[in-house]
Amino acid sequence: FDCIAKADGDVQFTVTISFYEVYCEKIRDLLNPQPQQCNLKLRETKSDGFVVQDVTEVYCTDKESLLRTIELGKTNRASAPTLMNAESSRSHSIVSIVVTQKNM
Repeated sequence: FDCIAKADGDVQFTVTISFYEVYCEKIRDLLNPQPQQCNLKLRETKSDGFVVQDVTEVYCTDKESLLRTIELGKTNRASAPTLMNAESSRSHSIVSIVVTQKNM
């Protein structure tokens, strides 16, 4: 966000974040943990490569909103105790941050 603030005024930036996990071979949206968002599909497109269909994308305007969004997603992760770790995560989480720029 520091570099965005220093950029020329004729360049517009957008920052979006998505946060999901793979748990028990299912993709679950951590920013929208509703039941219908617990088995998202992975698709391949010619233009974007692999994408998670219907995953929530949140627009962030500063570092604080980005960090709040990550914290929200972390609270929705699947975890269960093991003998070695009382707060073990049983999933793999993926945070995707996309920064786009457009010359005005």
